[in-house]
Amino acid sequence: MVFQDKKTQTDQFLVSSREFSGLKLKHVLKFLSSLLLPLALGVFTLIISLQQQQLAKQQREEDRNASKQQRIEDREATERLREQDRNLSQQQRIEDRIAAEQLREQDRNSSQQQRIEDRIAAEQLRQLERTLTNERYQKEVLDTYIKEIGKLLEKNHGSLISNEVAATLARAKTLNIFRKLDSQYNVHIIRFLYEAKQLTELHEHPSLDLSTAELHDMDFRDSAINKRILKRLSMTSIFLTNATFIGIEMEHVNFADTQFDTVNFSSAKLRHVNFSHARFDHANFSFTSLMNTTFSLSQLKNINFSSTRHEDVDFRFAALENIDFSSSQLKNDLSYTQNLFLGCALASADFSVTRASDTDFQQVYCVAARFNKTDLSSSCFRQSNVKRALFIDADLTDVSFLDANLYKANFSETTVTDEQLRSALSIQNAVLRNGTLVHDTNLINNGQADCNIPLVNHWTLLTGNIITMKSDNNTSNCRFVLQALNTSASMFQRLNLSKRWNSTSWSYTQVVFSAQMSPNVSIELRGINVNDSVVARQALSFNKENVTMILRKDMRELEIFIEFTVPVNQSTTSYWCDDIRLFIVYDAYGEFQQVVPDISLNAQWANNGVTVAGGNGSGNTINQISSPHGFFIDDDQTMVIADFRNHRIVQWKMNDTNGQVVAGGHGRGNLLHQLNQPTDVLIEKETDSLIICDMWNLRVLQWSRRHGTTHGEILVDNINCWGLAMDNQKCLYISDTENDEVRRYQMGDNNGTVVAGGHEKGDGLNQLDFPTYIFVDRQHSVYVSDYVNHRVMKWNKGAAEGITVAGGQGQGSALTQLSYPNGLFVDTLNSLYVADRENNRVMRWSQGAKQGSVMVGGNGRGEGVNQFHYLEGLSFDRYGNLYVVDHGNHRVQCFSIQ
Repeated sequence: MVFQDKKTQTDQFLVSSREFSGLKLKHVLKFLSSLLLPLALGVFTLIISLQQQQLAKQQREEDRNASKQQRIEDREATERLREQDRNLSQQQRIEDRIAAEQLREQDRNSSQQQRIEDRIAAEQLRQLERTLTNERYQKEVLDTYIKEIGKLLEKNHGSLISNEVAATLARAKTLNIFRKLDSQYNVHIIRFLYEAKQLTELHEHPSLDLSTAELHDMDFRDSAINKRILKRLSMTSIFLTNATFIGIEMEHVNFADTQFDTVNFSSAKLRHVNFSHARFDHANFSFTSLMNTTFSLSQLKNINFSSTRHEDVDFRFAALENIDFSSSQLKNDLSYTQNLFLGCALASADFSVTRASDTDFQQVYCVAARFNKTDLSSSCFRQSNVKRALFIDADLTDVSFLDANLYKANFSETTVTDEQLRSALSIQNAVLRNGTLVHDTNLINNGQADCNIPLVNHWTLLTGNIITMKSDNNTSNCRFVLQALNTSASMFQRLNLSKRWNSTSWSYTQVVFSAQMSPNVSIELRGINVNDSVVARQALSFNKENVTMILRKDMRELEIFIEFTVPVNQSTTSYWCDDIRLFIVYDAYGEFQQVVPDISLNAQWANNGVTVAGGNGSGNTINQISSPHGFFIDDDQTMVIADFRNHRIVQWKMNDTNGQVVAGGHGRGNLLHQLNQPTDVLIEKETDSLIICDMWNLRVLQWSRRHGTTHGEILVDNINCWGLAMDNQKCLYISDTENDEVRRYQMGDNNGTVVAGGHEKGDGLNQLDFPTYIFVDRQHSVYVSDYVNHRVMKWNKGAAEGITVAGGQGQGSALTQLSYPNGLFVDTLNSLYVADRENNRVMRWSQGAKQGSVMVGGNGRGEGVNQFHYLEGLSFDRYGNLYVVDHGNHRVQCFSIQ
């Protein structure tokens, strides 16, 4: 049965196969094509799927790798963080340990400091206790002494001297008390005895003997009545050290045989005071009035009598050494008989109508001193500087002037002899009895040509030939001329200085050289050093017949060199020279109004300054100045300062802690005893007066320096003055900030002549813009601080325009620039020094230099010893030390030359 079914199925299959085979080809193809499309889609889908799977696999691999890398980086970052944490922890622990150690150190230091402070406090407390104990002790001793002396006075009816035992006991007790008590209590002892009239000396009542007492640091103003008056005090044969008598009125006081060491009598009034046989060392009597006072047989050393008034003062047989009588007034019956004035300063002192016979004025500085009608018989002025001194109608019998400088001294109405004058070092321009001038011998041998003397006797020919020949116009006049057929020639003569000039004794000395000559002849004065090198030169010409030269320490000789240069085919006799003169002016201070030291080009100054005036803040006490401006230093280092905000001029001597008001000081105003913001000041030595630029009063005043002067006199008014200068012909130069010019005035002339600027405000070479400080050299060239143009201009004498000698490159701090220049100074080598205001420095510009160099300052604005706060004036003293007005710090600084 089964097989039948299989057979049937097979048949059916065969039938079907045959039917299928019978299908047409197109149907097959159609069928196949219907199958290919799905197949292709499937294959494409498969390929896409495979690619996606591959990409997914790659992505999974990359993700695994990235994840692995991230895990690695995370592990590394974590490790780094852990390392950093470990390092930070270690650093923190180190810092914590250091901080802890520092804290412990601070605690230790604090404890130590606290212990030190505690010890200091304890010591101060003990010191205070000792001081209080000492004061209690001294008060008890003083009270006990007063009680005991009181009992003695009561017992002896008010006089300790009336009973010898009481006098001896009182003397012993007093001397013992002086040794026990401090100065403030010793003053009470003196006052007690003085008020008890035991130190009062009358004919019937001698004073208590306190001889041999040693008293230190005593202020006698505490003993005086109302701190002003001491009358009939007698303290003889005692020792006084560092005592003060300032401003006290003393009358009938006896200090005979007393030894004074460092005492101050300044501004005191002394009448009938006895200093006979006394010994003084370092005493100040400045601005003191001395009347009927005796210093006979006393010894005085290092005493300041400047600006004092002497009337009926007796210095007979006294020995005086290093005494300053400058600007003193000595009147009436004064006696200096057999005095010794060795090394004293008597400049401008007035000895008129005094007795000074047989007095030794050896090595004395008495420039411009007055000896009119003075008995000087048998006195000695050996090696003294007596320049411009007045001896009118004085008795000069047997007076010695050996090696003295008598330049411009006046001997009118005296019997001074030729022999006396010949022994002097210099008598140039001195006035004789009949009013004629006497001159020194010309130091040039055969300087006035002599046709009877061979030229070769004194002159040395170098080239060509020079002869002497009488002038065509004046047959009595002989000249040096070029010999015929010569077109050029030269000759010279040398002068040895060793026997004519001592640089130590006469440190600031100049030679005056003059000659007459025709065109094409030149004459040169040369300074020669020990190496035979020329160290200085000044030339004469047809248009310049006289010059001056400052003698320098390194000069050994002077050489006069003459050269003729004649055009070809011209007569040689038309070219000539004659009247060649040279003389020496010893101690030329005062011939020029400002000290001009000889400073080397390589000179340097200390970096740090020393305050020599002010420096105690802005104020109007005598140890203060306020916004100082202009400044002048005299040859004795006395400074006068324009105290701008205090409307006064103050004078400050070297090493003084306090200044003195010498003009103004009566408040701001326009009366003649007042000033209104003065900007500059100078000293006019011939009249011993101040010239003051009273800026806001639009005037220039002259104010005498003599004691008692209360007001000034107007020299020039209606001028916006700022700076002042004076030349050696006494011409005054004033800068005018309103008209932007500098004018020169003859004394008594109120108009003046423009010598710089005057062409309106501007920066041209013939213009200025707010000129402030000025300087005039020996050739009368004017140097001007052209303030707003930040430059310094030099105007040669008679020039129509100036020359820029410093700055001029705009405002700035470079070495070629300045910033509002102020004070000026030009030394003997024509080096220019400038107070560079807002750069807070002092600069030096050598002659012809394109840039300057900083000498001091330049360390920023400040109040340090090497700093400034805006500069104003500057100057130098005779030794080359530099002085600078430090405006904003209200002080004057001195920088020592190295």
